Formats: sequence, C-alpha cells, structure tokens
Amino acid sequence: MHAALAEVDGRHGIDHAPHGEPASSYGDVPGNWAGLPGWPEEECRRDGRFTDLRAVRYRQGRNYDTGRYLGYLASLSRYRVLPPDRREQVLAETAQVLEAHGGGIEMEHFSDLFLARVG
Repeated sequence: MHAALAEVDGRHGIDHAPHGEPASSYGDVPGNWAGLPGWPEEECRRDGRFTDLRAVRYRQGRNYDTGRYLGYLASLSRYRVLPPDRREQVLAETAQVLEAHGGGIEMEHFSDLFLARVG
C-alpha cells in the first residue's frame, strides 16, 4: 500500500506526506527523527548548565478510516496549496489506494519529550 501511495504522491508532487515515512525509520529512541534536525540532547549534554537530562518517547497507534484520513491530508499545507482540482485528484487517487487495501490506514504517532534542569 505504501508503494502505491508513494506513486500517487510522486505524480502530484507531494513530498513528506504523513504516510511517506514508515514508523521504523524513526528508530526506537527519543530524538531519532529519520535524520531531521532539532533534537537538543547532544547540545544540552555538552553544556554544563543542564543536569538531570531525560528523554522519553510516547507512541500511539491509530487507525484512520479513508474519509478521516483524507480530511486530515486536506488540512495539511502541502495539500492546501495545490490548485483545487489537483488537490481533489490527489485525494481521490489516495482514497482509491486505501480502499483497494481494505479501507483506511494505520498510523503510528510519536511524541518525543526532552527534559533538563538548569543547574
């Protein structure tokens, strides 16, 4: 299914769609964001002002039925900036893929939390 969704995205110039990166690409530890910058842990470890460093990852699996997932996609900037006819086309093609694979999609949501005390 993800390969078929990637084909739809490619035809319409959509990059970084929520279904475009498998959850496994984010690893098992907080701050592992598939190469994306911004996790402060390393910088805080080098800076002696911070103590009691702690990183936690919360995971939540969620199943979106086709309609709900299309509504979610339609709310994202990368879809909203498309001309209306093109946006409708990419959403329709996405729906066809989801329905061909049983309807809906399983998504894994991550929330990474980093805590530090200023000593």
